[in-house]
Amino acid sequence: MRRRESGTVRRMDGFLASREEGLQDVVTGPGGQPPARPQIGGGSRVFGRRKPLDDFAAAVYRRTAEQARAAELFEECGIPDTLDGRFDSLALHAALMIDRLRREPDGEGVAQAFFDAMFRHLDLTLREIGVQDLGVGRRIKIMAEGLHGRALAYREALNDGPTRLSEVLRRNAYGGRPPVDDTAVPRLEAYVRRYADRWRPWLGTT
Repeated sequence: MRRRESGTVRRMDGFLASREEGLQDVVTGPGGQPPARPQIGGGSRVFGRRKPLDDFAAAVYRRTAEQARAAELFEECGIPDTLDGRFDSLALHAALMIDRLRREPDGEGVAQAFFDAMFRHLDLTLREIGVQDLGVGRRIKIMAEGLHGRALAYREALNDGPTRLSEVLRRNAYGGRPPVDDTAVPRLEAYVRRYADRWRPWLGTT
């Protein structure tokens, strides 16, 4: 019996067609099993068997993570190529994508599945670089809180909030080390606005 796909999944099928290969390394651990998800706040749900929506969200996350590693972000926009800088770049892109996914009719489910895929990947990454089991949960919690705070700040700035986007980026997107090059932050701001704008046609908005 053919599964019923959400509107978001159908609209993204063409975009993701060339990105499907290699999704397993994002959402599964050794032996093809998903790593256990640490608890992040009272509203977290426990992972069950993967569903089509989870496959779709993992594909969107994989594409988002690839974009967060684009050379221009580090070479032209001044994000430091360090562990903290790479996380800040990923958090920036993930925050924008989650915020945009939530505006879809089925957006809460898609956004939650995207978040789950992201933190599966981060959990696995921390373990691969040698973080001990007892430290993984603590670091994941810090990362989740960091993502939440950044998402709120970026959303407010992109909607003409009291703090300019350039200042929000300077505080949050540079691994704790704002660039000395005065042109770096304006370049990143221009990039972020282009990145946010590019999803409007895909999501069917005007």
